[in-house]
Amino acid sequence: MKQLLCISAIVATLLVSAAAQPMAQAAGSSSITGQTLDAKTHKPVMGVRVDVYADTATPHKVLAAAMSRKDGSFNLAGLEGGQYRVELTKMGYEVQILTGLTVRPSEHTIIGEPIALHTASEEYQQKMACNSVVRPDQTGSVYVVCSGR
Repeated sequence: MKQLLCISAIVATLLVSAAAQPMAQAAGSSSITGQTLDAKTHKPVMGVRVDVYADTATPHKVLAAAMSRKDGSFNLAGLEGGQYRVELTKMGYEVQILTGLTVRPSEHTIIGEPIALHTASEEYQQKMACNSVVRPDQTGSVYVVCSGR
């Protein structure tokens, strides 16, 4: 009798666990894909950092990040359904920001048009270089380096 109760308890645990599994997989199963290209040459841009932020709540917390591949494509997975802001950055290019991107729960969202990155002006590139963080040694000291000024 005790053996039967024990087996029943194990079966019940397995059934509850199996039923909860699809729900766990559904949470955070949305994704965003797209492609980056140079606005002048129309060639793919590799190494673009793509960050996803919530459009409203916690607007400064990166929820997902990716780097564009050789063909300019990127994939951001593990998102919940909601409104997002996507920021694309690469040295030498202006920052591109897409707002109001709606992602539905458990769906794959494709940014249909390639995202054109515009070459940054020399002044903008210097500003970006001045905001670079350099850690010269293991002391943990942080220095902001600015060339020329």
